[in-house]
Amino acid sequence: MKGLVVSVLIALLVFGCTQQYAAPNAPQAPATTPAANSGLQAPPAAQASKATVGISGFAFNPASIEIAKGTTVTWTNKDSVPHSVTSDNGAFDTGIFQSGGEGSYTFNAPGTYAYHCSVHPSMKGTVVVK
Repeated sequence: MKGLVVSVLIALLVFGCTQQYAAPNAPQAPATTPAANSGLQAPPAAQASKATVGISGFAFNPASIEIAKGTTVTWTNKDSVPHSVTSDNGAFDTGIFQSGGEGSYTFNAPGTYAYHCSVHPSMKGTVVVK
């Protein structure tokens, strides 16, 4: 029995050594991974896009902004009176927010969105979503 165990151990040792080492003149394949040679890079992590519009002097600044689909626009009230950001076609409405307050909306569909302040209808702005 002892001879059988020794024979098995020797066989495993010899087999393991022959699999681990290649012959000295054997061509070696370069160690690569598919991503390393494909020329492709992993796409960047999705990031939420953000844009800001200030409200001061009873005006939206900038009055017109162009953004990518999926961008969240935040309007910040820098005036001393309340304002709102209300879509002309009813697509969105931030509600009225006080001085120092903010209102936001995420634009998920391409198009041109005209808006105004419901408290001061002469205040107008536009968001163009590409």
